[in-house]
Amino acid sequence: MELRQIRSFLSIAETLHFGRTAELIHLSQPALSLQIRALEEEIGARLFERNRRKTTLTAAGFAFRDDAAAALSQLDQATRKARLAAKGKLGLLRIGFISTVGSEIVPNIIRQFRELNPEVEFSLRAITTGDQVQMLETGSLDIGFLRLPIGGHSALDVVTCIANPSYSCYPRPINWRNGKGCA
Repeated sequence: MELRQIRSFLSIAETLHFGRTAELIHLSQPALSLQIRALEEEIGARLFERNRRKTTLTAAGFAFRDDAAAALSQLDQATRKARLAAKGKLGLLRIGFISTVGSEIVPNIIRQFRELNPEVEFSLRAITTGDQVQMLETGSLDIGFLRLPIGGHSALDVVTCIANPSYSCYPRPINWRNGKGCA
C-alpha cells in the first residue's frame, strides 16, 4: 500500500468524482483508476461503487476512510516533528546553572529561546560548576551556565554571557544561534 494511493482514495472520497479528483491531483483519470484498483486489491474489498452518473463509497470505503485519514494525519505530524527535531527545534534541552545566574540571565535566555522554539522543553537544574563540566562531558547536560576557570576541557565550547566571570558551556558540536554568545 502506497501513500499516494491513500491520498488519492481520500480525495475521491471527498469529491465522489474520479474526473474532478484527477484534475485536482494532476493525474490522468485512467492512472487514478489504476491506483484505486490496486488499493482495493491490496485491501481485498471494493471501496467505491461507480457508474456513469455517480460515485459512492461502499461500506468498506466508509470504514477505511476515517482510519486512513487519521493515519495520514498522524504520519504528517510525525514528519513535521522529525523535521523540527532535526533542526533542534523539538525535544528536551537540559540546562545546568550556578545559583548566581539562575535568576539573572537564564530566565531571559529561556524566554527568548522559547519564543523562537515553542516545541522545545526545558529541564533546569542548579548545579555546581564542577558537576556541570562533568555532566557536559558525559552528555547528561546540554548547556551549562557556570563560572570560570574550568581547566582544560577541549570538548567544551565556552561563550561569555555577561561581563562578570559567568560563562555558558556546551559540548561540541551544538547549533547555538550564531556563535556570538548569549542573549
